[in-house]
Amino acid sequence: MASDERELVDGLHRDDPGALAALFDRYGDRIYNHCFRRLGSEARMRAVLAQVEALPEREREVLGLVAWAGLSYEQAAAALDVPVGTVRSRLSRARARLTDLTEENLP
Repeated sequence: MASDERELVDGLHRDDPGALAALFDRYGDRIYNHCFRRLGSEARMRAVLAQVEALPEREREVLGLVAWAGLSYEQAAAALDVPVGTVRSRLSRARARLTDLTEENLP
């Protein structure tokens, strides 16, 4: 943040609506764009999580262990007490169900 921006922000007081108005007059587009991007990211994350939550539990477990926890197929198989081939097939099915999550299909 540049020094003039810092001075403007430092000079803000709750009881000084003029300072807040000046901030928005000068930097409103940047503030709006930042908020818009942030809300868009949160909407995308909610859409992704909704799709993940809709997966069958067994596929969701494997996806969580391998994709998010970073376990190897062998480690996930040991954690779930299933063969490695079962982990691979469940993960493949989960990925196939999530292929709809492309940029065109996300908010």
